[in-house]
Amino acid sequence: ATSSDTARIASEPRRSSSPTAGPNSDGNMTRHPSGSVVIPFITALAILLLGLLVVIREKGSRESLLYLCYTLTASTWMFCVSVALFLSLSSEETAYQWMTFANAGVTMIPAALYHFTVVVMRTDNRRRRSVRVAWAVSAVFLAVTLLTDVLFDGFYHYPWGIYLKFRWPS
Repeated sequence: ATSSDTARIASEPRRSSSPTAGPNSDGNMTRHPSGSVVIPFITALAILLLGLLVVIREKGSRESLLYLCYTLTASTWMFCVSVALFLSLSSEETAYQWMTFANAGVTMIPAALYHFTVVVMRTDNRRRRSVRVAWAVSAVFLAVTLLTDVLFDGFYHYPWGIYLKFRWPS
């Protein structure tokens, strides 16, 4: 298969040919959750737990709270992806909303990580303005992600599940 065949196949709905599909009582094919739903969920929990453990161990220091902020953005992303993959089994419209929420988490990761890094390196007094710019840019991308359809254009369908098609501004 050529790369154009792969792209065409990946963009077509694959309800009945998925390895997670099986006949229901009517003889129609139904999809069942697979590891692709569970893995991002476990990852989200592990990332969140790591952030909470750091806050506890470091007794709520500024650095640990910023690290928790970073892990919250990453775990939000993974949790929403997991929910979207699960919901895509029954409703792609709802799954699309959850994938949009997942990308909302992604938009905040750079600012959270940058802010954490600046504080850990003790350059926050010199980098205060760049930290604010990072949060402002992330906030703009957050607003664009949640309030418009500029960045996304439906789904690609894969054997393991779905993923957003990104438009050129992405």
